[in-house]
Amino acid sequence: MGAISKINANLIEGRCLRSDDFYEESYDNRSTAEEVLEGTLFAAQREAEEKKLPYMANLYANINFDNTITRSMANQLVKIASDITYRQLVILSVVGKCNYGITELPLREQAFRGFDNYSDMSIAAEIFDLYRSSLIISSTAILDAASFTPSLLVMNGMGELLFTHMELSTMPADEITAQIISFLTDNTASNPQDHVITGQLPIREEVEAILDEHTMSKEDIDAIIDEKTANIPWLSFETQENESGGQTLIIDGGNASGKRSYTDTKWIEDKLSEI
Repeated sequence: MGAISKINANLIEGRCLRSDDFYEESYDNRSTAEEVLEGTLFAAQREAEEKKLPYMANLYANINFDNTITRSMANQLVKIASDITYRQLVILSVVGKCNYGITELPLREQAFRGFDNYSDMSIAAEIFDLYRSSLIISSTAILDAASFTPSLLVMNGMGELLFTHMELSTMPADEITAQIISFLTDNTASNPQDHVITGQLPIREEVEAILDEHTMSKEDIDAIIDEKTANIPWLSFETQENESGGQTLIIDGGNASGKRSYTDTKWIEDKLSEI
């Protein structure tokens, strides 16, 4: 359904068009309606994923019926909708339908610790991207794509507006939807040793536990760190003096050369004690 058809459908349902200055010319001799429509059309022209277009049309059409959406918010919503992928819209759809009680799913209640295939890692990365954009949030902090709990994901702010105004609850149950549901309801126990490690949380937890016991030598702990970081292409730690005169801990990684760099166990022990 196109934007015009959706607007007509809303009117037939008895909904009223905005009663504010949405259709009035402003300082730039254009109305907000014209500006948002132009932005939506440009976004649609550049959009490679055709499946997103009906939901972009819903977004523009429904903005015409919501007085609470300001000019800046409308432009922001169009930009966000343009930037995210169709699969991310599906993720918002599934999470939103669970939040609103439209669908009941046995979402995984344990945090992921890693993934044994790059397909799952890719989905997790897109969820993490939505989290960093504050479209979804979690009651526990998500440090990286491999350390979140599906049952704790909640729609937030602009994510809720996209869900309602793009009418993501109407998305069909296609193959991508099935993949997302399968991923979010996967209750298979995670074994970091067999999985692709995408973050440092499991390593830190295990090293911290070892340090708490104080039953192993420095050489033994160094060997464990070597083993646990073997699948990480590059992992470096350093400290930098900040503006307040304190020390900021910098953790970096991702060098495809395969080089790894980290300081000795005493340094790691000191840093863990400060966390």
